[in-house]
Amino acid sequence: MSCRGVAAGLIHCGDFPPKIHIFVTVISTTLLMANTYLQIYLHLIFAVKNRDALIPPQWQPRIHAYAAEMLRNRGNLPIAVGGTDNHIHIFFQYSGKELISELVRDLKVFLTKAINDNRMTPFKFEWQKGYGCFSHSHAQVESVKQYVLNQPQHHHNRTLQEEIEIILRRQGIEFDEKFIFTDPM
Repeated sequence: MSCRGVAAGLIHCGDFPPKIHIFVTVISTTLLMANTYLQIYLHLIFAVKNRDALIPPQWQPRIHAYAAEMLRNRGNLPIAVGGTDNHIHIFFQYSGKELISELVRDLKVFLTKAINDNRMTPFKFEWQKGYGCFSHSHAQVESVKQYVLNQPQHHHNRTLQEEIEIILRRQGIEFDEKFIFTDPM
């Protein structure tokens, strides 16, 4: 049987009587949506190994600028970078062009090298193994931005562990507080 026609519409097949046509609907993602729309805001948090206070206040702006630069170079849009002497918060619009785990790994490597090469701390600098990464809506952008930029004020009466527990609860993520900073055996 030979058929002629278009991707969607009337198709005339030679074996059918000439006055009978078959209607075929073809669904193609290309026909339905020609463009890709993506808007993902991520709040990334990771700590210095053992939560040691190894990021002196005078170096924090430079480290934050390095983080923003690296994200920008990878096609992401940094919105706010903040932190304290023992951890960093990075809030950005994620491009979706690479796995989050690979982006975080490379960001940690980049920052570690910058900190050690520029001798920003007299000790060998390392980040903890894990990280927290949380998504936010467009309506939350300004409040999360302010939260990230005001980290020193948030930690006057709250530890990093308490902060992480609050964020995990707000995000509806189950956790065991024994393993927030310790790998389970």
